[in-house]
Amino acid sequence: MKEKNIYQKSGVVVGALVVLIFMFIVFLSFSTEKESEINDENVLKVLDTGKSDCIIIKTEGLVIINDTADDDDYNMISEELDSMGIKKIDYIICSHLDKDHIGSAAMLIENYEIGQLIIPNYETDSKQFADMLDAAKRKNITVQRVTKDSKISCKSGSILISAPQKQEYENENNYSLILDVELGGKKILLMGDALKERTQEFLDTYGVKKYDVIKLPHHGDYYKILKEVLNEAEPELVIFTVQSEDFLEKKMYEVLEELDINYKCTCDGNIEIKLK
Repeated sequence: MKEKNIYQKSGVVVGALVVLIFMFIVFLSFSTEKESEINDENVLKVLDTGKSDCIIIKTEGLVIINDTADDDDYNMISEELDSMGIKKIDYIICSHLDKDHIGSAAMLIENYEIGQLIIPNYETDSKQFADMLDAAKRKNITVQRVTKDSKISCKSGSILISAPQKQEYENENNYSLILDVELGGKKILLMGDALKERTQEFLDTYGVKKYDVIKLPHHGDYYKILKEVLNEAEPELVIFTVQSEDFLEKKMYEVLEELDINYKCTCDGNIEIKLK
C-alpha cells in the first residue's frame, strides 16, 4: 500500500509539472506575440515635452528620433522608447542646435545603440551641444553635418532631409533641417523651428505639396508665410509643440479657423500618427 501511495503521489507530481510546463510555454508564446506586435508598430509620435520638440518615428524596423527636447526630458523619452520596445535608434536628427531640441541627445547616445547623429552644419556655444558631441565621440558615433539635401529610404517610404542653403543666418532657427516624411501612405512635414527665411528656401526648392500632417515651427508663433503653406498644403491636422495653448498667437488661431484646419497641442498629451 505504501508503494502504491508513492506511485500515486509521483503521478500527481509529474502531472502538475506537465501542467506548469504547458502554462509556461503558453505564457512565452503570448509574451512573444505581444512583443512582436509592439516591435512591428508603424507610428510617428510627437511627445509631450513642453515647449520643446521630440518626435519618434518607427517603421519597418527603422527608428528615427527628430529632436531630443530638453535635458530634463530624458526620462520621459526613455520610458516612451522602452514602451515601444526600442533598443536601437538608427538616426538621431537634430533640426538645429537650440537646447530645447538637443537637450537629451547626449543621454540617448550614452544609453542606446545609435546608428548616426545628423545635425545642421554650424556651431553653438552650449553645454548641451558640447555634451552631445562628447558622447558621440566616446561611443564612436558618426556625426553627419548636413550641407546638402539628402534622403533616408526604407520599405515603407522615405524621409527627405532639407538642408539650409546659406552658411550663416542671423537667427539660428533658420539653420533648421526640415523633414519631408512619406511613410506608410502618410505625408508629414516636420519644420523644426524654421522661420520665414528658411521656410521660403524650402518652398523655393520644393514648392508646396499636399500633406496629411504638418508639425508647425517654433511653438505656436505665426508669420505670414505659414498661411501660404497651410492654404496650399491643406493638411488634415497641424501640430504645435507647446506647454500651453496660451503660447499660440491669436493670428494663428484665426488662420486655422479661416482655413478650417484641425490642430492638436502636445500640452494635451503625446500625439500619435499611425503609419499604415
